[in-house]
Amino acid sequence: MALRRGGKKLPMEDVCYYQWPLPGVDQFGLFGICDGHGGAEAAGSASKLLPQIVANILSDSLKRERVLSLCDASDVLRDAFFQTETCMNHHYEGCTATLLLVWTDGGDNFFVQCANLGDSACVMNVDGKLIKMTEDHRISSYRERLRIQETGAPLKEGETRLCGLNLARMLGDKFLKQQDSRFSYEPYISQVVHINQASNAFAIMASDGLWDVISAKKAIQLVLQGESGREDC
Repeated sequence: MALRRGGKKLPMEDVCYYQWPLPGVDQFGLFGICDGHGGAEAAGSASKLLPQIVANILSDSLKRERVLSLCDASDVLRDAFFQTETCMNHHYEGCTATLLLVWTDGGDNFFVQCANLGDSACVMNVDGKLIKMTEDHRISSYRERLRIQETGAPLKEGETRLCGLNLARMLGDKFLKQQDSRFSYEPYISQVVHINQASNAFAIMASDGLWDVISAKKAIQLVLQGESGREDC
């Protein structure tokens, strides 16, 4: 249970998941988190659909070989989010979605790419370099306000909510999307990160429950401190 100031209990609406390897696609695996609003059912649905749909897309040998040859899974991730949104039948609930896809070329090389909607974020540390893998889709985000402005219906100065939500991109919430075309399910897709066997790398994925109280840099430092502590034992 999550606690608000004053001790009021709120139901947990975060759903984390992973599959490594993906069924029938041994070179690929994924990790994800969904943060629900209006309930946890949309997050639960998305966390089941996304792995199934990604595995189904990659079961096509041509699509799989395209990812491996180009070292880029943008089309797969974009299609997976589109199909997931299409399959979800949640009119009054929605969720963020952050999915980290990892694959190997069969040798010493790994590749990592992320897609996200909302404000559940992923950061990576690769050999001491902090890499932001997601984009914030809150109404207060400068880049998100620019996207909304391009729809022809810009937000007013100081306006930080759209139909009561502080997010402009999500899965589900079909009713709100029917009412306001400024909502979107188009994911942000990161650049591909290359990792070899000699690299010291890890990723942190979390909902706004973490990122509202700790910076990405601090989160990385805490993980590194924990690793250092284990080495000293």
